[in-house]
Amino acid sequence: PVTLWVRSGTACTRRCWGARTAQPDRVRKWLLDSGASCHLMDIKKVVAPGSRLRQTRNPKKVLTANGPLVLSQEVDTEIPALQEDITVLVTSGTPNVLSLGILCAKMGCSFRWDPFREAPVFFDPQGAEIRVWCDHYVPCFNPQEPPIMTDVAGGEVAGGQIGRAHV
Repeated sequence: PVTLWVRSGTACTRRCWGARTAQPDRVRKWLLDSGASCHLMDIKKVVAPGSRLRQTRNPKKVLTANGPLVLSQEVDTEIPALQEDITVLVTSGTPNVLSLGILCAKMGCSFRWDPFREAPVFFDPQGAEIRVWCDHYVPCFNPQEPPIMTDVAGGEVAGGQIGRAHV
């Protein structure tokens, strides 16, 4: 497939032409990590890895608690909560992590954690809120849970289609 980054306002979205390989994987919880420079997924969570894993063009060297590691495999995974397919690097024994910096700077998501709140708020590129909870002060979300659609006044809309604009 051919991958192209398309700029729309301030958001940047990946579009793929050709065979679509993304599908929902076995991830029940994604961690939102402001310290991660890439998206990571445990290989055990990949559905049909034999047909979907591929070598990345630019292997990434990372320092882990267990020492240096070279990440050379990637997969496209479907994340319905974000209404996006995302390319993640794959290795064994890693938590499933999405880089908050990439999500906000390149994909147009937004994230805010107000003082003394138990959990932050996280919005997809269309402005719909993604439900987030914290596990030991680490923001997490369920990739299968649909975004919260709200009306202009901020109330939830059952089966809504348009997310509320946010600042």
